[in-house]
Amino acid sequence: SNYGYRRYRYEAKEKGIIELILKFKKHLLFYSKCFSFFVLCDIIYKVLKGGGVLFEDLLTTESSWEFLKNTPLPIAVYGTGNGADRVFEEFEHLGITVSALVASDGFVRSRTFRGFEVKSISGLENEIGDFVIALAFASPLTEVIENIKSLSLRHKVIMPSVPVYESDIFNKDFLKKHIDEIELAYFHLADEQSRKVFENIIRFQITGDLNYCFNCESEKDEAFEILNLGDNESFLDLGAYRGDTVDEFLKYTKSYKKIVAVEPDTRTFKKLQLNCENLENCMPKSSYKILQDNFYKYIKGILNTFKALNIS
Repeated sequence: SNYGYRRYRYEAKEKGIIELILKFKKHLLFYSKCFSFFVLCDIIYKVLKGGGVLFEDLLTTESSWEFLKNTPLPIAVYGTGNGADRVFEEFEHLGITVSALVASDGFVRSRTFRGFEVKSISGLENEIGDFVIALAFASPLTEVIENIKSLSLRHKVIMPSVPVYESDIFNKDFLKKHIDEIELAYFHLADEQSRKVFENIIRFQITGDLNYCFNCESEKDEAFEILNLGDNESFLDLGAYRGDTVDEFLKYTKSYKKIVAVEPDTRTFKKLQLNCENLENCMPKSSYKILQDNFYKYIKGILNTFKALNIS
């Protein structure tokens, strides 16, 4: 089905929509095994919109990294956590110059990060006037989100997307390499809302435009209504941070069987332990410790094998 999808998609651009529809009609029996009638209509609709089925226009759209590289305005990085570290690393790789580091007015302390004095946003406004804000942290808190929306009325706010831990950056090169798989995943989604969210998030990843995120928001209750949690659930939290997602889980179920909360950052893991210490059947796990324990077991297994085979 992946091969058939790619073949018809490219033929749609080369031969035109009429030929595509005739091809669909001729091979409807074959193609209906790949996609439903409604998905076929969606493909045709996307082609009619121009450019490509879905995301090919992003390959020629200015990305967040390109905008930050080319802007004549000073760039202020907003945030001082792991995400900011990754943003700085990519800036250094791309030759993007940072002018200042800022934090929310109520969170500025006498400290430095990456060689920059942490300044308040209002202080930097008084100092240099206008600047671009490169957002380098995420938050689910309503007051933080509203503050960011307020800042976007005064300055250009862009959020370059980076993984906190080692992984490929979702940039144009990544999109070009995986565009067929990404578009195929989109058309396999069963409902319009899921496809809307998927498309907006992909566009956000490339452009860093937060409006794409705001366009597909829904209440968190919706996910837990779909899950319909019972009273004997086991919850595995991979990337538990300080335990905020554990707290969310507990809001939706009064009792549970077991919670395993895994957090890779050693400093944050200590906060997770404190947050979970009074919970029954809740086991905070350091992924570093898991890796360490498994490494020792792996080495021990090799040594035991060598011993059994008389290898010194």
